[in-house]
Amino acid sequence: MAIVLLGNHNGANSSSDIDSLAVAYASDNTAGNFLVGYVQWYGTDLSLSVPTDTAGNTWTLAISGEDTNDGVTLAIYYVSSCLSGSNTVTFYMSPGTSPVTAVHVAEFSGGVSTLDKTGALNTGSSSPATSASTGALSQADELAIGVVCEILGTNRTISYLSPWTTMGNEQYFAGSIHTGWEWQETAATTALTSSFKLSGSVAWASLAATFTVQAAASTRNSGMAQIF
Repeated sequence: MAIVLLGNHNGANSSSDIDSLAVAYASDNTAGNFLVGYVQWYGTDLSLSVPTDTAGNTWTLAISGEDTNDGVTLAIYYVSSCLSGSNTVTFYMSPGTSPVTAVHVAEFSGGVSTLDKTGALNTGSSSPATSASTGALSQADELAIGVVCEILGTNRTISYLSPWTTMGNEQYFAGSIHTGWEWQETAATTALTSSFKLSGSVAWASLAATFTVQAAASTRNSGMAQIF
């Protein structure tokens, strides 16, 4: 069964000190589909809380990490089999002293189910910033998700290289912070490679994870994204 990114995805951001940020799906979720979301905030010593939503789904943390040098925290959450109906997801951060926060949610069909094992946050700075291979092996026919956040640049761009496809990106806070995420359906058992490309010298952080499909083996796998 092919994995399909539905048009039902959306994002939100804030440049105020907040302890939660909500984002609504653009249309009703379909029962049994896979939901995924990320949260990014700029600030250190922040703790994670599991998101909640208005549809009554249970969200699970896939992977998270904090770059203490530059103050970027990223996390990916998911729902294996969602309930149907309209849905707004609220992400929580504590303490509420993050000056910049971004969230994004998406919906997939195609029988995506369980998370593979987690990786770690990768960070760096370079000019120009390009992608490199990463992480653990992924199974064939898995859903791979990658998230990147770059800070301290101005009006940067993020490119998504084949076979990855963009799921959306946001630029905010006077253009100095940019987040983006991407996805692919893995075709074979191979090292997960994230292929973001940043347009200039920036401080960045990134994560990646893979998810199995119901028809595949139940082994679970995830990777780490790294940009040099």
